Amino acid sequence: TRFGPYLFDRVGYAVTSFNAGAMEHATNITYMAGAVNGNTQMETLMAHELSHHWFGNNTTCETAEDMWLNEGWASYAEAIFTESVYGTEAFKDYNRENHDDVLRNVHIYDGEYLPVSGVSSAQTYSSTVYSKGADMAHTLRGILGDDIFFDAMKAFQDEYKFSHINTDDLNTHLSDFSSLNLTSFFNTWIKEKGFHHYEIAEINTVENEGSFIVQGSVKQKLWQATTFTDFLPVPITFFDANWNRYTETVFVYGECSDFEFSFGFEPIFWALDLEEGIQDATVDKYEIINSTGITDFGFARIILTVDSIVDSALVRATHHFVKPDPMLEKITDLHISQNRYWSISGILPTGFNANATFKYNGTTNTNTGNLDNDFISASENELTILFRPDAKTEWTIVSDFVLNTLGNANDKVGEIIVNNVQKGDYVLGIYDANITQDTETKSECIFTSINNVERLEKLISVFPVPTKNDLNIEYLAPNTGVNALKIYNVIGKEIVFDFKEKAKGKMVIDTKKWSKGTYILSFVAEDSTVLLTKKIIVE
Repeated sequence: TRFGPYLFDRVGYAVTSFNAGAMEHATNITYMAGAVNGNTQMETLMAHELSHHWFGNNTTCETAEDMWLNEGWASYAEAIFTESVYGTEAFKDYNRENHDDVLRNVHIYDGEYLPVSGVSSAQTYSSTVYSKGADMAHTLRGILGDDIFFDAMKAFQDEYKFSHINTDDLNTHLSDFSSLNLTSFFNTWIKEKGFHHYEIAEINTVENEGSFIVQGSVKQKLWQATTFTDFLPVPITFFDANWNRYTETVFVYGECSDFEFSFGFEPIFWALDLEEGIQDATVDKYEIINSTGITDFGFARIILTVDSIVDSALVRATHHFVKPDPMLEKITDLHISQNRYWSISGILPTGFNANATFKYNGTTNTNTGNLDNDFISASENELTILFRPDAKTEWTIVSDFVLNTLGNANDKVGEIIVNNVQKGDYVLGIYDANITQDTETKSECIFTSINNVERLEKLISVFPVPTKNDLNIEYLAPNTGVNALKIYNVIGKEIVFDFKEKAKGKMVIDTKKWSKGTYILSFVAEDSTVLLTKKIIVE
């Protein structure tokens, strides 16, 4: 039902005394005796090996460097199995645990940060291939949406059945099937190491004759990565006063992206990727809280203790694995974490009061540590915590918090409890005169409402240039602002042209009867403003 029919004539598990793994031999899976224990403890391993009959035995990676096409997808099938048997929240928890491990530990298991595709022979069966590979499969699902994703993967299994595949094959297939150009995603998320991170840098609501115009910007950051993704659709969800949801898509392009939406209501809350479909450098979770007590946000790494509540609250906790924005006004000997921070957002009604516990851990424990190992350089008594209400505002020291070293100020394990927690961002700080002050300045990302030529250059693709026959034009996103295309020759005469639509957002212009020479393509807005021009040559 997810990836297409089972194409082999039978399936079986051959139990062996080998207790260090399993192997997906077609129709006769070798399965270790230790996994046959009368309970469900190893059920995801059984699902993993069975799924290789799609990813590994039906379609097989062309080279060992692309082993993620076998093992990453089989690892994601564990999550698919969990979703089908135990439901959406169990599925999310499975993905959160895997993603947290990928962000905290996988580079330690593997000795370095690695790309998913193009690994060395020594890293063919690395944790990056398995665990981050599953992350990438999940993100492709988040980008495409369930209907397109699963239909596309069924078609992929059919098109390439009993043959070898590579990462470029998958990119081409999914791009053609979805009419989205996924090349930038594949190049920067899958073929390069590290992670990308997205946050709302600015957002404002303006009322205009009964409508509410929401204008904002999304900032893209890099963690151990080198190249910004030029095109990625990220969902953003808006809530009205009755908690009805309205989800739009921000097409992020480079370091800073604008967005603008119009609603018939004033949004009271908004969130990027609320349902966790994009595995960027964050782990988050939201809860609806109706009573006092403790809510543990798990791998978002915030524990909330609600002291008073008179109406339902929606609380979203996010753990960011990326360098936070620096302090603009430096405080002598005070330094903030260089690799993580938290956010609390949501709909908090009047009368809501809660304390938030932020745990720090500088150990190498793979379950709870590998978070603050390099940051805690002095006694834990020198720790503090800072706050800002939004990404535009400076960090300030929280005035009301309790530092709990758990009885030992030198083991790098403890917690900070913030009383009367507010919506905004929180980051660990430490006083240490031996640390060199960070001199980095903040990179601003603000809404400009100006048509960005650089953005359009990335979102409108024209090829091949030069051309002899057909000229292909692809709009990589639906919100380019382009209303019409006009073509002129070198003396400024407009050319009447015929085209056929190959797919949504893709057109082909027949240039065979055109005179040889240079032509100007003019992409025009509805008000006749020229947004972008491109030069082509017909040979």
